[in-house]
Amino acid sequence: MFKELNDPRQKRYIDVMKYHSNIPRTIKSVVSFRIKVLEHKRQYGIDSAISAFNVSRSTIYHWQKVYQKSYNNSKSLIPKSTRPKHIRVSKIDYHIVDQITKLRNQYRNLGKSKLKVFLDEFCRDNQLNPISESSIGRCIKHLKARGSIIINKRLSYYAKTDHFRDHRYRTKPKLRRDGYYPKQPGDLVQVDCIIKFYKGIRRYIISAIDYKSSFAYSLAYSKLDSLSTSDFMNKLTKVAPFTISHIQTDNGSEFHSHFDETLQDFGIIHFWNYARKPIYNGKIERYNRTIQEDFIDPNLELLFEDIHHFNYELTDWLLYYNTKRPHFSHRDTNNLQIPPLRAYLNMLNLDTEKSNMLWTQTATGRIAQKNDKIIKIVGPIAQQVRAPAF
Repeated sequence: MFKELNDPRQKRYIDVMKYHSNIPRTIKSVVSFRIKVLEHKRQYGIDSAISAFNVSRSTIYHWQKVYQKSYNNSKSLIPKSTRPKHIRVSKIDYHIVDQITKLRNQYRNLGKSKLKVFLDEFCRDNQLNPISESSIGRCIKHLKARGSIIINKRLSYYAKTDHFRDHRYRTKPKLRRDGYYPKQPGDLVQVDCIIKFYKGIRRYIISAIDYKSSFAYSLAYSKLDSLSTSDFMNKLTKVAPFTISHIQTDNGSEFHSHFDETLQDFGIIHFWNYARKPIYNGKIERYNRTIQEDFIDPNLELLFEDIHHFNYELTDWLLYYNTKRPHFSHRDTNNLQIPPLRAYLNMLNLDTEKSNMLWTQTATGRIAQKNDKIIKIVGPIAQQVRAPAF
């Protein structure tokens, strides 16, 4: 660092390092780093120091100001404590804290609302100021952290060793969609459910939409469980004009068990949403709004009276949605909005006017050829959709 041995900067640097021998290693490394940054800034300038050490301009000037104000004393560069100067101290009377501890250890499942009834009576008898439910909750939290309250453990019987042990909640690790982005239709299909309730009757509309092409499919069911979603998945794979490789759902119980088994049979990877994060399933959430406003709400009476006829009419609406209804996110060469299936054909670089591969009610399958590869587009979709199983 110093070219000449009699350089005065060398002496100052040696004095600093002697002082460092009495500083703990973690603090010593921080002080050495800050002195190194300031020395580099003095020799080569502020811009060079910022790029070399990735420290902000204001931070470097702050270190320099503190260092110069202390007459180049290394103690000034020791990181200050980040502990708040004023810490709130609990003002709950210790008699009340002892009573909470006693009650919770005696009745382990009592919550703060039920404890307040006992504590109010205790405060009246002992002429103490009562405390709120939130204060009781905070007090319980602190007592648990200190180990003053016995935590109620759930026991389960282990037959192999013939004894009881703490119950363990074993959750299967869930695969998230982090970092995955679909490149072509079928790479990611989002699935969700709409629940409608009227006069004690529930109806469930399960829907799916392709992330890339916006191709959508829906069916109404009278019961929501893994069997219903499994049946829906079987129909979806037959109706979709592409191969599905990934499915994304929320954490509902209907997307476990039989639904997971069906996905494994088709070789489909299952992505799960984070809890209480519907934004990660935004495509299907927006589609749910569209189908409710355009079809479900106008036909709500039919949904509860005759679910089979409702699904029959829903098929016609799906034909309209996928083949005729313009979609905002898909446009042709003239910047005009086009329906999802026409957008899908454009992604295949096919001439949609000549191929006539749109979703129709004919019983003939559509086949097109692209780059010597045969691409089959399902034709008798209307017949397949019109045979719901509930």
